[in-house]
Amino acid sequence: MQLPTRADFLSTALVPTTVPADFECSIGLEHPTDPVKLPCGHVFDRQQITTHLLQPRSNRCPLDRSILFSLPAAEAPLIPDRTRQALVTRAIRAAGLAFDQPATYDSFGFTLTAAGMAHAVPSAQQYLLSLTDAPNEVPSGPALLRADYLAPRVVAMGNIIPALAAVNGRPYTAAQWATWRSMITQLPGVFARRNGQVMDAGVLLMVLCGYLNPLGSSAEVEAFFGDGETPLTIDMGCLLLFVGWSSVACWGERARRRRERRQARGAKGLAGRRCEVM
Repeated sequence: MQLPTRADFLSTALVPTTVPADFECSIGLEHPTDPVKLPCGHVFDRQQITTHLLQPRSNRCPLDRSILFSLPAAEAPLIPDRTRQALVTRAIRAAGLAFDQPATYDSFGFTLTAAGMAHAVPSAQQYLLSLTDAPNEVPSGPALLRADYLAPRVVAMGNIIPALAAVNGRPYTAAQWATWRSMITQLPGVFARRNGQVMDAGVLLMVLCGYLNPLGSSAEVEAFFGDGETPLTIDMGCLLLFVGWSSVACWGERARRRRERRQARGAKGLAGRRCEVM
């Protein structure tokens, strides 16, 4: 089946629908004023989903990642070549995160579980393989900061990024590693204080930047993140974007579970009414 273009999809495939009063749009913080259903069955606010799908390289449902329309050639994602795949695989092993080797990675002060790390490493690997030479897409929409979900992902990416820099011929100096580690080790406390909070993904990234102070003053933080050309700043930006996307995914997963529970309660109620009639 031939997929529609973006313009055709947005003009014909967003079907108006109704939602209950407690419905939560997975990519918007407000109750939808114009709810629409996608072909995959998921419901969003029309303005929110349109904004999401107009972003470059964005042609999937935010919840189940099903492809909705074809992308123009200029936006088509690159398939990770074997060189990139090999570099990321080497970095994972160099970081002590390969599944068949003893754990030798830095935990950065987080309390971790083996199960959490088993999910986090493939997630970090997939994210790194999806990156291209184009500017990284900034996450948008509601994000859930859940400490137990984010901790292993920060640890995985926090170890992989320096290892990836090394296999690319840019090993961290002792001073760079000390700065990198000092910033990440502030996150366990941040996650503990803000665990369970929901905010816009862009706001979440700004909040985290404010805490990741390598030297002890807000002015120095602004200077650090203000210079986007330094390798360490670019690396930290990659880590934060991964945290942002992970938090958006965490919100989406919670919204999905809540919908399933509502549907299950509705099905039970309907079954009970049928029994009464019989």
